[in-house]
Amino acid sequence: MLTAHGQTGKTVTCDVPSVEPLANTSVTCHFPENVNQTRRIISVSFYKDAQYTASNENDILECWWLSGKMDCDVQRGYKFNRMISHEITLEIPRVSAKHIGGYECKLSNMNPKDIKPCELKIKLEGKTMCDVPSVPLNSRTSLTCYFPEDLSKNTADFSVYHQSSRRESGTVISCKKTGDLWSCNKIRGYEFDQTVTNHLTVEIPTAQEDQEGSYSCHYTSSSPVRYENCSLTLITVTSFCNISSVVETQPASLTCTFNVDVNVTKNNFSLVRIGGADNKGVDIVTCTWLKDQLKCTTAPGYEVNNLVTDHLVIRVPRASRDHTGTYACHVNGSKANGFQSCEFNPKPVTSFCNISSIKETKPASLTCTFNVDVNATKNNFSLVRLGGDESKGVDIVTCTWLEDQLKCTTAPGYEVSNLVTDHLVIRVLRASRDHTGTYACHVTGSSMDGFKSCDFILIPGRYTYIVATLTFVVS
Repeated sequence: MLTAHGQTGKTVTCDVPSVEPLANTSVTCHFPENVNQTRRIISVSFYKDAQYTASNENDILECWWLSGKMDCDVQRGYKFNRMISHEITLEIPRVSAKHIGGYECKLSNMNPKDIKPCELKIKLEGKTMCDVPSVPLNSRTSLTCYFPEDLSKNTADFSVYHQSSRRESGTVISCKKTGDLWSCNKIRGYEFDQTVTNHLTVEIPTAQEDQEGSYSCHYTSSSPVRYENCSLTLITVTSFCNISSVVETQPASLTCTFNVDVNVTKNNFSLVRIGGADNKGVDIVTCTWLKDQLKCTTAPGYEVNNLVTDHLVIRVPRASRDHTGTYACHVNGSKANGFQSCEFNPKPVTSFCNISSIKETKPASLTCTFNVDVNATKNNFSLVRLGGDESKGVDIVTCTWLEDQLKCTTAPGYEVSNLVTDHLVIRVLRASRDHTGTYACHVTGSSMDGFKSCDFILIPGRYTYIVATLTFVVS
């Protein structure tokens, strides 16, 4: 475990306990201030193999404040309790190979030299472990082996053993080291790129019935080793769902497809959003046959007709962040795992701003650019200077459509024309310190995270370059 406690000056540190594979652990960030009061943007980045380069950076958590409200994006495989002070804790419920590497905690507008990373390593003693997710027939999956030592640093041979009732049991991968190179043999249906450390991954491109069964990972060791098994089971899919491309505030549709004609079999069925209270899921659509007539009830914000064959279309008249989640279509009486889920992730109506080079007492301009033609969609929008009283932000420009006419109001010291397409130019006639700050263009009705902010930084008598803070939305 790498631990970095104790704050000195402006340093941001973190720690993450080493654990066995598939166990629970957490990344804890330590800040030199109470961020719940200062309300700076927080991010946590992951670096595969602890290679701290920009190209290897992957943001797994980001939290920000807009109009006095905090919002966060967290990547799948991590959990965040939204508790922020001098520390935050990001939980990893089930550690796997994709979590092994370096982590950095960051605050907006801080010097990278003040960031001290931490690294998650697996801790395994006297045994090997493996993990292989169960998938439907012909789907891709992978088997990961975990070892108590780094096999790239010794001459140990290793192999993956498969035991099955459908075919003769035996080795599916075996490797020996010759000099610095691995010499490997594998049977058909398995792929291995010969990347080995204290873990390795064997790909199964199209899982077949004869690949079901238990697996174990072996290696030559001078001391006794216990080899723990893992199992691959093919899931019988009785239904799956498909979601059309979704843009926030626009209509969308979700299609349930069954492997039977429900109009013939008269199976009751439902659309469920997975998760919710106690992880029981939330019923979105419930359809029941009553005397050969199909009766469906829907949650608010969804629509469905009663025409069903081997598929059913559920409509979302106006997609929003409230619809985001994992959905599954379920036929009553089928296996609990007999479905293939789909993700509903509306793409936000995004915007970003750009500021020209600024010199004190001279004119300057700020351009809001949107990913839609606001003149066509008639979205209301605003330019906000973040921060201010209670960190709620200050409206600089507010534009509203009234009977197809755009009406804009501006704060003193700013000017704007009513000509807008996918961008709008706001002019500052005489730049001064009163204009400094972080700005964001926001389309009404879009997610609060659908913007890229920019900083209006003024240095008397000198030109400056603009620093932009980017908020990504995973879609």
